[in-house]
Amino acid sequence: MTTSKLICVNDDQATRRASSSVIDLFLISRQLFNDVKNCVTLTHEKVQSDHIAVLLDFNAGNPHEENTSEEEYWNIKKCDWNAWKETAKDSFSKLSFPQNENIENNYNRFEETLTNCMTKCIPLVKPKKKTIIQHPPWWNDDIREMKGKLNKAQKKFKLRSTPENFENVAKAENDFEMTKKDAQNKWSEDLCEKIGEAKSLREKWSNFKKLTKKKSENLVHPLQGNNGNILFTESEKSNILKNTFFEGYHLKANNFNQQFYDDITQQYISISTSNQEENTDNIKYNDYITMEELEGSIFKLKKESAPGPDFFFTELFINGGSEIKVQTFDIINQSWEEGIIPLNWRRANVKFIKKLYKPNYNLPSSYRPISLTSVVAKLMERIITYRLEGFVEMNNIMDQEQEGFRHFRGTTNALLSLTQAIFNGFNKDKTTIVIFIDFEKAYDSVWREGLMVKLYNDGIKGKNGCGLMPSSVTEKLDAW
Repeated sequence: MTTSKLICVNDDQATRRASSSVIDLFLISRQLFNDVKNCVTLTHEKVQSDHIAVLLDFNAGNPHEENTSEEEYWNIKKCDWNAWKETAKDSFSKLSFPQNENIENNYNRFEETLTNCMTKCIPLVKPKKKTIIQHPPWWNDDIREMKGKLNKAQKKFKLRSTPENFENVAKAENDFEMTKKDAQNKWSEDLCEKIGEAKSLREKWSNFKKLTKKKSENLVHPLQGNNGNILFTESEKSNILKNTFFEGYHLKANNFNQQFYDDITQQYISISTSNQEENTDNIKYNDYITMEELEGSIFKLKKESAPGPDFFFTELFINGGSEIKVQTFDIINQSWEEGIIPLNWRRANVKFIKKLYKPNYNLPSSYRPISLTSVVAKLMERIITYRLEGFVEMNNIMDQEQEGFRHFRGTTNALLSLTQAIFNGFNKDKTTIVIFIDFEKAYDSVWREGLMVKLYNDGIKGKNGCGLMPSSVTEKLDAW
C-alpha cells in the first residue's frame, strides 16, 4: 500500500455475511483521502449475495471545510473578566423578582439580564472557514520540519533565481523525499508488527484503524428503523434516536413479573393520590437551600465545559461575583420551595457518540447520548444530589457492598474485595466463581414509578405540601 500510494478506508465491520472476515477492501488514492466524509459497511442491506456492499461518501471536487455554519457564537476565550464582574455587579444589583411572580417569569428575567451582560463583555463571532489538510497516516514531525525547510528554499528561489538558491531547493527536495520515505517504511513496519501481535480479528482491525485513520467525524450512520426500513435523513435518524433513548420505547411492562408490576403500580397510585399529608419540613433534605451550598456547587463547576441550549458558560458563574450568586440563590430557592422547574432547565443539546467496538453502527443502540444542560440546573442538581447522598449514607439505605457512585469508594475497593475473596478460596482449597453483569441502558431503563415507591419507602417523601406527585418530586427526578 505504501508503494502503490493507496489507503484503505474500510470501517472495522465484516464484509462477508455470517463471517467476521473483511474480504472486500475499499482502497483509494491519497488525493481523494482528504475528501472522504464517511465509509460505511451496509450490513442492513438485504441483497442476494454473500458480500456486503460498502458505501463511500465524500466531497467530490469540494474542499473539506470545517465550521461551515454561519451562525454566530460567543467566544468565551475573548471575554474581559474585569469588565464582566463590573457589568454583572451593576446589572444584577438592579434585578429584582416580584414576590408573587411565578418561577418561569422570574427565571426569564434572570436569563435576559445574564444575556445582556454577555452581549457587553463577550464578543459574538462567526466561525472561520478554513480548509483542513489531512496528511497521510505516516506524516510526522520530521516530515513537517523538512517540508517547512523546502517551502522556505522555494520562496527564496522565487525571489532570487541564483544557482546557490537552486542548489538549496534541490537539496531540500532530496532531504524531504528521503525523510518521507523513511517515515513510510517505519509506519509500514509498525503497522505489520501491530497487526501481527493482535490476537483476534477485532484487535487486528482496531490496530489498523489506529495507525491509518485520519481526523474522524463522529457521524451517525444510516439507521435501521423498527420495521426494518433504512433511515438516511437527519430528521429520521433524530426521531428514532429520540424514541430509543428518551421516549421510554425500551421499557415494557411485560419485562416485569406481572404480580410485582401490579403491586408496585398500585402502591404508586395510592401514594400519589393520597390526601394525607405528612409533615416532612423538619427533614434536613427539605431545608431551604443555603448560600454555602450554592457556593460549594459553583466551586465544583468545571471550566471550559460546553454550554447547554442557553449558551451560559460555567465561567460566567465562577467569575460572576456576589450579585450573580444572590440572584441565582433566589431563583433556585423559589424553584425548590414551589416544586416547579423552569422549562429551560429541562432542555438539553444532545449529541450521540459511537460506542467503541460495536459490530454494527446501523442500530440506535450502538450510540451513546451526551446531554449538555443548563448550568443553573447543574448547580441545583449537585445540591440535591449531595443532600440525598447524605440522607442515604446516614440511614444506611445502600448495601455495604455497593462501591459505585459513593464518596471515597470506587472500583478499586471492589477489586480488592474480589482479590481477597479469591485468596480466601485458595487458602480453603475452594473455587471462587465470579459473575459479571452489564445491564444495557441501565440508567435509561429505570422504572420511574417503581423508583418513586422505593424512595418513599426509604423515607424520601418529598416536601410538605408537594407530596410524591408527578408535578413535584417526579419532575425533579426527571429533570435532575
